[in-house]
Amino acid sequence: MSLFNQIASLLGGEKINQYKTVLEWIGSQGGMEGLVKQFDTAGLSELIQSWISTNTNLPISAEQIVAVFSSPVINELATKINLSASEASEMAAQYLPKLIDKVTPDGVVPKDLDLVSAGMDILKAKIFGS
Repeated sequence: MSLFNQIASLLGGEKINQYKTVLEWIGSQGGMEGLVKQFDTAGLSELIQSWISTNTNLPISAEQIVAVFSSPVINELATKINLSASEASEMAAQYLPKLIDKVTPDGVVPKDLDLVSAGMDILKAKIFGS
């Protein structure tokens, strides 16, 4: 059993596994470049740019998440994390701005950013306080 799986089982594995699945799903959307393009296409570029910048993060609604990613994509995520589509879009609306903000602390997207690894590092820091 990997260290991640051991920690997940000790700390209420379902939530941590959901978090990891959401990170992998975000990564499957084309990474940061793909996310920025999807937000641009949906006419919501000001939202993701606020999360990348050092300014205050603008909020996003669950409906806007669906507009960016589409209902079929949200339904696929929901199935993977064992939630309803509305719960999955609410979760994405709550955590996506925080994740993007955390991985872009200087207001720029780091070159070769791996969102899954960066997100797992954030979780590890939260768990272990490092």
